[in-house]
Amino acid sequence: MSDVVMWVKFKVNMYEDTKLKIIDSEDKRNLYHYIWARSIVLAGKINLGRYLYITENIPHTIKTLAIEFNRNVEEVKDAFKILRKLEMIELTEDKVFKIKNWEKHQNVEGMERAKQLNINRVAKCRAKKKAANDNGEGEIKLKALELIQYHEKITGKVGGCDYVALRAAIDIHGVKWVKMAMDVGFEKNCPDIKYAIGILKNWRRKGYPEENMEVKKNGVRSTGTSNTADKNEFAGFKPKEPRKLTEAQRKWAEENLI
Repeated sequence: MSDVVMWVKFKVNMYEDTKLKIIDSEDKRNLYHYIWARSIVLAGKINLGRYLYITENIPHTIKTLAIEFNRNVEEVKDAFKILRKLEMIELTEDKVFKIKNWEKHQNVEGMERAKQLNINRVAKCRAKKKAANDNGEGEIKLKALELIQYHEKITGKVGGCDYVALRAAIDIHGVKWVKMAMDVGFEKNCPDIKYAIGILKNWRRKGYPEENMEVKKNGVRSTGTSNTADKNEFAGFKPKEPRKLTEAQRKWAEENLI
């Protein structure tokens, strides 16, 4: 749809129109008035110049209008038959229903103004979004260039870091973790950015290192503290202490067992 209009116009003297008086003389006048008013509101809501569309490319049919108006198909067909007879609604050659004399019933100038305001609002929103994206891209480019200089300083090799892969890594993981993964690669004598990206993927899957964690040369996270507990202690298991014998029990064992 073109844009959203929050109102349509009905004149206070509209029921003095001869066509509406003819409708008033019909047995199903309540249905016909309802369908006519709903058609006006629907055309205003769609705001495609009097035409009744579901979207900009899909026109309404009797069946879809019955769903829209919460009436059965026969009722809508009956109402549209008399509205077309009175030249209030027309079915074009392209099989699209349209409200006749739309300018008579609605404030076309106001609707066009609302349409233009909506176009301006969308354009402004897109411009702001583009500016935000451009700023973000600029920041990533700057950080990527800084890390390339860092890579060249460590390796002494110019052009040894894939700029595109580095930018993508910063966009996904952030410059802090990318630099940390690169340092792991340098320590392992694996300066290729692909090695650092492999570490980053592992961190992303298992969790990035915490601030108080050291990162070993193989990229494994550690708290940086050694555990001096008994090597036999694992998964909550601790071997039992041997039973202590009394002096009498020890002497008996020496005499009888040794």
